[in-house]
Amino acid sequence: AIDQLKLIKVTISNYLRQSTIFEQFCRLSFQQIEHLSKKPLPSGDLFNNVLPHLQPTDEEDFALFISELYLSMLQTLPALVRYWYRTDCDKAITSILDKYTEKTITPILVEREIDTILNYKSDTPNFQITTRPKSNEVIATYEEDDVKLPISLRIPDSYPFHPIEVSSNAKLGIKEAQWRKWTFSMTSLLLTQDATVLSAVLLWKSMLDKMFEGIECCLICYSVFHVNTKSLPKLPCKTCHNKFHAECLYKWFKTSHKS
Repeated sequence: AIDQLKLIKVTISNYLRQSTIFEQFCRLSFQQIEHLSKKPLPSGDLFNNVLPHLQPTDEEDFALFISELYLSMLQTLPALVRYWYRTDCDKAITSILDKYTEKTITPILVEREIDTILNYKSDTPNFQITTRPKSNEVIATYEEDDVKLPISLRIPDSYPFHPIEVSSNAKLGIKEAQWRKWTFSMTSLLLTQDATVLSAVLLWKSMLDKMFEGIECCLICYSVFHVNTKSLPKLPCKTCHNKFHAECLYKWFKTSHKS
């Protein structure tokens, strides 16, 4: 059912991108937002799926109607709106949209992203997700062999117009090129496929799962990560064809006096 829904969203997004309907709709909506930005903005607690119950002929309802419609667009088809924002949006409107989105829309989107993460229950004890609402940050931690691999996703103030920052300060024994590949995959998912932050984090987990499935522990120390250097077993033995930590082999040869 999830894959079918994703296919429907992709089909609708592709159709709207190729037609002029979406461009005309954006121009009309954003012109209204430009007008609304000069008035007091609707407070965030008003956004609660009120779109079907509004009377757009009333001035106050119309302001909320446009704002709720804009919020729905950014939550449902962020990649499409972001594409229009970067390619066809009038520069004069861009600055207004940035301020309006940062003050009114982004806090709601961030709150919904965090709620989705808080409702997620990991089915494996070695994977946890925590949130830092004050800094719009999501921290995922993957544990293997008592070594923790964290990754951070920080949602910018003008999300989703600007990309989520994906970073990690503890890459341990994993090559820099591998981390870049993972972060690129996560960023691409977020930018082009209308994915949630949780979807990007779970993609990272799946990539780590696949990597560790093909790694056996070092048969000298019986650990995946070396206790001191946190490196992975990469040095192959020509005789048994197993891979060992270079530090473990050096110590073993030194103490056993073998070559």
